[in-house]
Amino acid sequence: MNKKTDLTSILTIKPNNRHTLHTIKSSVKTEGICTGIVKHGFNLIQKQSENKKWSYIATYGVQTLVPDKLGMAIFYKTDDVFGSG
Repeated sequence: MNKKTDLTSILTIKPNNRHTLHTIKSSVKTEGICTGIVKHGFNLIQKQSENKKWSYIATYGVQTLVPDKLGMAIFYKTDDVFGSG
């Protein structure tokens, strides 16, 4: 199954906001996609919304040479990863 696709990547950053929305679109229908998140020796944070429809994995801490803390998170629909049954 060596399908090729073109991905369009859109980064959205709004003024006075601390997050960046990253949206990707494939030129062909895909069954799934894989992504990752940095891990620099601190714990991975995993949470799920109260209604269990959304989840996220995140890291938070010193991740750059500047001594401030940076957070990175991946939000996803829980059923997209774990299925509904």
